[in-house]
Amino acid sequence: MAKNKPANQQGQNNGSAEDTGAAKKVATKKVKGLVVTTKRDGFRRGGREWHGTTEVPLDSFNEKQVEQIMNESMLVVQEAQIEVAAE
Repeated sequence: MAKNKPANQQGQNNGSAEDTGAAKKVATKKVKGLVVTTKRDGFRRGGREWHGTTEVPLDSFNEKQVEQIMNESMLVVQEAQIEVAAE
């Protein structure tokens, strides 16, 4: 049996995205990035641990890290435009 809302809350909508069923929109922008898929979850390279497929902004790494990641046979790497939250 479903619980009823208290009388003072019935039919009220505080306007939140959850109440309206609408998703909260976040401003995004496209940046140069890497789409990295690891051949083994938990593999470490370029100063981080990799799981599944991950999109990472290119400016998250220094040149040496990018070189390590791009040349690693345990990682499948593609350069791409990725969406990130706008600042």
